[in-house]
Amino acid sequence: MLAQGSLAKAKLLISGSKDPLFALLPEVFQAAFAKDYPTLAKLLKNMESLHSSSSDDENPTDGVDEAKRSDLILEDIFGWYRDMHLLKAGASHRLLYHPEQLDLLQKSMQSVEIPSLEKVSLALEHSRLALQRNIKLKNVLENFFLVH
Repeated sequence: MLAQGSLAKAKLLISGSKDPLFALLPEVFQAAFAKDYPTLAKLLKNMESLHSSSSDDENPTDGVDEAKRSDLILEDIFGWYRDMHLLKAGASHRLLYHPEQLDLLQKSMQSVEIPSLEKVSLALEHSRLALQRNIKLKNVLENFFLVH
């Protein structure tokens, strides 16, 4: 369902857990929710360098480019907010996209007010538009986490 019929997206979703870019997201969320902005800036800079280096190393025949990877990062961010809303509503832990991060999700829910999924979705659409306008991933994510 998340791949929406795209073989390249499906491949990235499957390999996402092994991707160091996606492995940084829990730390990014922890820094963002703790309002530790210097750490957040450093982590986003690391993400940007991983994002650019991994897209340079990719095989062009894989069909996975920088824009698709960026889109998957934004989808994963939406998944984190979705998980927090599910936990807040008392849903089963089996429904979470990130069950391995249950402690971090619960801790994050206590420290910040969770924006509605509608607001998060709209903000992520603005982020996608910014990426289409060739704004660096680091700057887009920094803006997203500072505003939300």
